[in-house]
Amino acid sequence: MIQLEEVSKGYGGQTLFREVSWRLGGRERIGLVGPNGVGKTTLCRILAGIEEPDRGRVTRPRGTSTGYLPQEVAGGTIEGSVLTEVLGGFEDVWRLEREMEDVAAALGKESAGGDGSVVEGLTRRYGELQHRFEALGGYRLEAEGRAILGGLGFRTDEMTRPLSEFSGGWRMRAALGRLLLLRPSVLLLDEPTNHLDLETREALTVALAQFEGTLVLVSHDRHLLRATTEQFLIVADGKLEPFDGDLDDYRDWLFRTKLGGTDDAAEAAVAPAAAAIVPFGKKSKAKNETRGTAVASAPANGRDQKRKAGHAKHR
Repeated sequence: MIQLEEVSKGYGGQTLFREVSWRLGGRERIGLVGPNGVGKTTLCRILAGIEEPDRGRVTRPRGTSTGYLPQEVAGGTIEGSVLTEVLGGFEDVWRLEREMEDVAAALGKESAGGDGSVVEGLTRRYGELQHRFEALGGYRLEAEGRAILGGLGFRTDEMTRPLSEFSGGWRMRAALGRLLLLRPSVLLLDEPTNHLDLETREALTVALAQFEGTLVLVSHDRHLLRATTEQFLIVADGKLEPFDGDLDDYRDWLFRTKLGGTDDAAEAAVAPAAAAIVPFGKKSKAKNETRGTAVASAPANGRDQKRKAGHAKHR
């Protein structure tokens, strides 16, 4: 689906990737793991087409769509409601809706004693627009958008409030909702649980487990990684190394291959890479940001989704 060929990338004299080649396949579910600062975020941005490599080539088949959620949403002027933000990725659909409204208004005027042939033409045009609108999901998008926002913790009355009234964490939830509604071919999420409470993390886990496209996930949330990914890509030492196995297998591999043992010195050395992946629910409560003037609320938990079992094997 997305192919990296001899890609190199660096910043300020630090090399993050050195002539790496890797292919992200269709419907793969990849967890990016590795110490902080090794280039996981940069890799996501390259895959999303936001950044270009210093050398090498990135190829994407025609029709491949990518959705990227950064760790922090961009600042600046924010217009519209929470629901408007979520529905904003479907401009073609809303353009059709506006044209339908214009045709309906013209049809109303012509029907009151106008030319019969004009009325017939307008009626035919409205039918064509309506068919396209329905085919693009226009009649279901708002209902689905509201359902997604509810799952991310927004109350019904908050969905029509200006997005600018909400804190950065809640704006991040709206951005995540937009991506979940868009259903891109490739979904790239960089620490998506940073601003989510426990119940909303669980709702996100269920939503990602049901996502049918390709998923690339950077997260320190062990529960989320276990439930939504099927293999790992180790980012370290300027390389990308595919790894089949769960988080315990990854930790064992770090001990075995990097240090050749499991003594106290090895434990300390691998801590930045392995221990950074914290168990579900263990993050500081300070991460659970408030809405601002809104009162916190969360959806009912969804059932856990089990990741596919597999034999651990480093490739």
